[in-house]
Amino acid sequence: PKRLSSASLRSPLIQVSRWSLADMIVAAGVSLVAAMLFFPAIFHSRYVAQLNACQNNLREIGTALADYRDKVGEGRIPQVPSRGNRAFAGVYAPILFDYGYLTEPRVLVCPASHLAARMTQYHVPKLVEIDTSDERSIALLQESAGGSYGYSLGVVVEGKHRAPRYRGRFFFAVMADMPVPSPAFSPTTNHGTRGCNVLFEDGHINVPYRYDVSLPRLEAAIR
Repeated sequence: PKRLSSASLRSPLIQVSRWSLADMIVAAGVSLVAAMLFFPAIFHSRYVAQLNACQNNLREIGTALADYRDKVGEGRIPQVPSRGNRAFAGVYAPILFDYGYLTEPRVLVCPASHLAARMTQYHVPKLVEIDTSDERSIALLQESAGGSYGYSLGVVVEGKHRAPRYRGRFFFAVMADMPVPSPAFSPTTNHGTRGCNVLFEDGHINVPYRYDVSLPRLEAAIR
């Protein structure tokens, strides 16, 4: 019988895949296009999820404010005192928690805010904790008590500061994403510079928009 060489035995087992330069360029281009389509979709879906969660938080807070109005506030939402340890906008949260109208601290934290990264350490102080805090610790409590949201400071009636009546008005803003310090007329950093959620008395919430108004346009709008 004819003897097979070792080279002839190995040749069927060895399959060399050779890509030309053109093939590699095409593959790299396809991968790049896929990445350009895939990653923005992920970021957008994350933004939408955070936006929906933030708006749901505001709706829950709005329901709690309505409960307070009906059962405790005599038609008004929580008062922000003009002096003392409770004289800060975020006092609304400890009030709602003390009365049991809110029970979950997560409701006060927008998932798109910096506070969300410290959610495990976040807690809502009780009113007694605020009332008995010294000057050094009260500043920290006041800074974080309201969570990620800003609260209406109220209205002035006949020279006196009062909590507004909660009448279900479509134009009266009650809560919003907490303002982030930024230069005048520059885009807010909330929700990826897209703007702020705002809760109105009738329960509707505006959709974040990019705050990009020039001074001349703003002055023209005021006039």
